[in-house]
Amino acid sequence: MFLLVDSIQKTLSIADGWTIGRLVIDGGVFLEQDNGRLIKVPEGFILEVKNGGDWQQLSGEDLTRTTAEGYPAYASMDARIKEARGRYMI
Repeated sequence: MFLLVDSIQKTLSIADGWTIGRLVIDGGVFLEQDNGRLIKVPEGFILEVKNGGDWQQLSGEDLTRTTAEGYPAYASMDARIKEARGRYMI
């Protein structure tokens, strides 16, 4: 059931104009798509990560946060990007 819900949520995000993937923070901020392609997150785009069951919008400051071990806190989370068009952006 979880896989079906996840698939529907991804489909709805894509239909709403989001590009989805996993967040990569390594010498820049990227979105890794299912096919392995890395997309650099452009300035002027909204960046959100899936935190529990909700999407959490990240700021530039959030991207500098690290874990106790020193790794980027939000790296490898499910993420999505979309052009801001008048909304807050990173």
